[in-house]
Amino acid sequence: MPTRAAFTLFEVALSLVLVTFSMVSVLTLFPLGLKAQQLSRFQVLAATKALEMVDAYNATPTANPSLEVEAPNPWDVSSGRSNSAFDLERRLSSYRFGIMPVPTDIARRLDSDADEIQNLLGQGAQVYYSQPQATTGFMETGLPEAPPNETQRLVFAVVGYAQTNAIAVFPWKAWPYYIPMPSPPCHGTHGEERGFSEPMDSLETNGGKRGILWEDTFDRDMRPVFWCERDGMRYGYRDHWATRNLESAKRYCRAALWYCKKKGVTPALYDLSDPLQPRREFDRALHQPQDFWKQANALRFLSHAATCLTTYVTKAELDLPGVTLAAGFDGDGSGTASDEWIATTAKITTLHESAKNLLMLFAASYPYDWAVPRPLERTIMMDHPLIEWDLFSTPLRGPIWQAGGVDAEQWRPVSAQPISHLGRSFQFSNQDILGTSATAPASGTAMPTAQWGEAAHFTLTRPFKPSERCRQLVFWAVDWMSYEDSETAPSAPIDANRYPRGAPRNNANFEAMMSNPPFFDWQQYIYRNPEKVLAFKSPVTGLADGADVRGLILGSEGGPLSSGKDDQLGRNANAKYIFSGLYGADRNFNGKLDRGPVPRSVRMRATEVARLAFYDLRVPSAIR
Repeated sequence: MPTRAAFTLFEVALSLVLVTFSMVSVLTLFPLGLKAQQLSRFQVLAATKALEMVDAYNATPTANPSLEVEAPNPWDVSSGRSNSAFDLERRLSSYRFGIMPVPTDIARRLDSDADEIQNLLGQGAQVYYSQPQATTGFMETGLPEAPPNETQRLVFAVVGYAQTNAIAVFPWKAWPYYIPMPSPPCHGTHGEERGFSEPMDSLETNGGKRGILWEDTFDRDMRPVFWCERDGMRYGYRDHWATRNLESAKRYCRAALWYCKKKGVTPALYDLSDPLQPRREFDRALHQPQDFWKQANALRFLSHAATCLTTYVTKAELDLPGVTLAAGFDGDGSGTASDEWIATTAKITTLHESAKNLLMLFAASYPYDWAVPRPLERTIMMDHPLIEWDLFSTPLRGPIWQAGGVDAEQWRPVSAQPISHLGRSFQFSNQDILGTSATAPASGTAMPTAQWGEAAHFTLTRPFKPSERCRQLVFWAVDWMSYEDSETAPSAPIDANRYPRGAPRNNANFEAMMSNPPFFDWQQYIYRNPEKVLAFKSPVTGLADGADVRGLILGSEGGPLSSGKDDQLGRNANAKYIFSGLYGADRNFNGKLDRGPVPRSVRMRATEVARLAFYDLRVPSAIR
């Protein structure tokens, strides 16, 4: 029988079917593999972005130094507004810290599982995208040109409600006040507003730009230590600062010695020559704890005054016999006369160390007693008392300054402990704060809306479950910048609290308050449009695709970092359009006007790529 040497047609056909099936299977799985690879890549990008955001959240500045932060009422300055809350999306939604809101017109076209994006938008949240620069915290001109950042194809949102935060800046008084210690009574430069935000009988400093003594609004006994006239002679720090000789230094010391006597501080506390122990306690035989501030201030003033002697006397003279300061000075004519004291090198050195130890001990032991400014040498987080807004009491209500009878409301403050010696603020030292300054001069006026919240509503120190402080970062992948209006769509709506506003000023109007303080963007991190460095300052809808828009970016006259403040000041329509980003923005920052191929009528599917939990801080802090 002959041997078969070939496949039959049926066998060939069967083989072709098997090969075809295999190839189709491979081709079918290939896009899924690409999709899985792309998803994996976006997960890496999302994790990297999340780490960058949390790192920036923990390290962003908590202060905005080019702002006015004190006012008679909290709604009259920006520091009492919600944009200052230490929440991740509020801190980082800035031109400098890496995330910007996706234009709402575009965000409304994005579909996601369970319609989560649209639900978030409906609750008032925003969806964010990454800034075009690959690195946050750097000025744009300091970075090299680079291709568009691929992370811009990620959008993300913060899911979960933020906790009520501690008040970062107390708007009535931006405590703590820091000064180098020891020191004379606090004084400083103030605007020409006598009778409005300055006591009518304030003492002025000498020379240069006019300054005032303001700390004596809490304790009038400080005034002779700063300046007074008795028997044809001038005493106090202001006189010594102007005269600068041994006799003026002696008179300054005698005024400080009088203050010690007035406050019940005896030589047993300051006339010391033995080496100090590492920590010096308050003299409880002289005062109860509520009056320890008197000892701290007494040693603070006397130590500073005694140190002034060393400029005019040699060490040998100070060692022996020392400088004798006569008794008998009566600073306020009340009959209290200073004691005699002989200042020597050992006593002055010991007094200086005693004052520093006592001042630092007072600051550490009594964070809710504001009778003494905090030593600049020990600036720490714990100097800030815990205060929060009381969300369960009737809010404060009153007129906005120079706003034509428009009223505002603000939650009442509540602190962990009652605040002692609240005093008055430097900026408005003619007005009592919350009606608690019993020692203020009669020229002051109490604020009619000043009331504290209920102590029982304070929650910052209550026990909590970790789940109560947990929020989530959710990332989606979607090519939203392919829309035809990706750069012409207006910015997401901006709350008015992002517009810095000056504190009330004498003879001011609303327009002036909107221009004062001026914009200093490099020091105002959480104000203005987050897309500020990308936003257009004039319409671009008539320009062709790819048009050069570098000269149309806000502040472009001085480069992309220029503040553009002149374009946004005032209440005219164009200034408001620019501030609000209504003209769109160069969102990939390539200097060209880009229009994508996808029409506005098309909805896009956003694919979830990551969901990451993070801890929501209630107390402002910075790791670095």
